[in-house]
Order: sequence, then C-alpha cells, then structure tokens
Amino acid sequence: MRLFAAVALDSAARRVAAVIAEGMTRQLSQGNSAHALRWVLPGQLHITLRFLGETSYEQVDSIRLALQLPWESEAFSVAFEGLNLFPLAGRPRVVCFGINRGQDQLAALKAELDRRLGSVGLAPSGRPFLAHLTLGRIGRELGGSGSDVRKLVSVYRPHSARWIVDRFTLYESRVSHSGVSYYELESIPLRLASGKRTT
Repeated sequence: MRLFAAVALDSAARRVAAVIAEGMTRQLSQGNSAHALRWVLPGQLHITLRFLGETSYEQVDSIRLALQLPWESEAFSVAFEGLNLFPLAGRPRVVCFGINRGQDQLAALKAELDRRLGSVGLAPSGRPFLAHLTLGRIGRELGGSGSDVRKLVSVYRPHSARWIVDRFTLYESRVSHSGVSYYELESIPLRLASGKRTT
C-alpha cells in the first residue's frame, strides 16, 4: 500500500483553486502552453505532510494505532495566497500556492507526525519541510523554460483562501490506467484550544 498523510482543503478553498485553474487555462490557451498543464482535481487537492511510500499491511495497523492517540497539535487556520513555480530555476514542473498563514503550525504538526511514525519504526527522510499546495503539474511537452507559464504566474493575482485545519488524513494512493486515486484510511482529529478533541 502506498500511503501519505495530508491536510485536506474545505469546500470553499477547493472552489477558489478550481477558479484559478480555469482562469489560468483560459489565458494560456492564447499561446501554446495550456495543453501542457495538468491540474489537480479539486477533490484531490491537499497539503502533503509526509509521503510514507510502500507500506505493509502490518505496518498500516501499527501506524493507525499510533495516530489514533490524542494529539498535542491544536486546530489552526491556514491561508494561501499567490502562485509559485517549482523549481525556481530551469524548466518549471509544478504550479503551486504559497502558504502565508499556518506554515509554522503545519511544520509543528509534521514534527509530531514524524515522532509518532518514528515510534513504529518509520524514520523521517531528513529533508526540509515547506508546506505548499500543488495546483497543477507541467508536462515535459512544454519544453524550454516555460516562459508563458512563468510570465502568467508573475502577473496573475488569484483570490486567496483561508480555512480551519482541525484534522488531517492518512490516505492510500492507488495508480490505475485512469490515473491516481486517493482513499481515506484514517481521519485524525487535532486538539481544540479548549483541550477537547474534534470529532
């Protein structure tokens, strides 16, 4: 099983992301770059906390038990605003939203997640964590430096979105001939400011 842990968007944030994808596609259609962009479906948008990769069924049981214990991390607000490309130099591969609120809380949640997974034998990768929201992926057919996309991202001013993160999700990722599908295995509530857990 290929697993990852992520924070999902609420319905309002998903609508904002969908509007941005539509708007960028319209503007890029005037050139030759629109066909090279593959937007993430609104229902699959998420902020990845950690990719666990191939995991045995025995490990999954241990992971779920470790995640079900009460969490220290409290519910918090996240907001995204402004578009970025990754990588910053060379041919861009990803269009993403920058997160301008909640970055520290997401990092703290990721750290607590790493500690819990470490208790069941899954050591962290050691790579630095910078939370972001991937909106779309840029295919190789774009070629070169992707100047059309870079120019649009530099001037496009999308709506921002803000929502409350009161839980995160453990997903299974399955790949088929029709693409990638995500299946929720566990929804993990965070602690409320009052000390109570969400339900």
